[in-house]
Amino acid sequence: MRPSTDLGAAALDIIESVALTDHHCHGVIERPLVRAEFEDLITESDRPAPAGCSVFDSQLGLAVRRHCAPVLGRPAFADADSYVARRAELDPAEVTRRFLRAGGFGRLVVETGFRADVILPPAAMGERAGAAVSEVVRLEKIAE
Repeated sequence: MRPSTDLGAAALDIIESVALTDHHCHGVIERPLVRAEFEDLITESDRPAPAGCSVFDSQLGLAVRRHCAPVLGRPAFADADSYVARRAELDPAEVTRRFLRAGGFGRLVVETGFRADVILPPAAMGERAGAAVSEVVRLEKIAE
């Protein structure tokens, strides 16, 4: 909700006009994903979800359903099956484009050292986001 004062509204207008820079992001995997693979990608845990639960039951899963589902045309807090089904209905490039553009980025600084064989290259990330890109290079990859 916007502040009721003119000063508050003006400040919010200025803040909203600033293009964001993600100073260290990872490339996206732009291909159809089955649910188990998607859940594995949205957690950094090396352990499976507890019996009877899924990653969608975690705080991160709730955040995905709350904030990401509407970007795909589903209601906030859509159930996990509906969310995954909607992702599958759309072309993977369209999913990527919707999410990156919703972020309002002016620049992405993409780290390409993790899963470089399966992620979008920086130029494609920038095209999907409508943003400038730079690349983070892992020195250990160069040393290898």
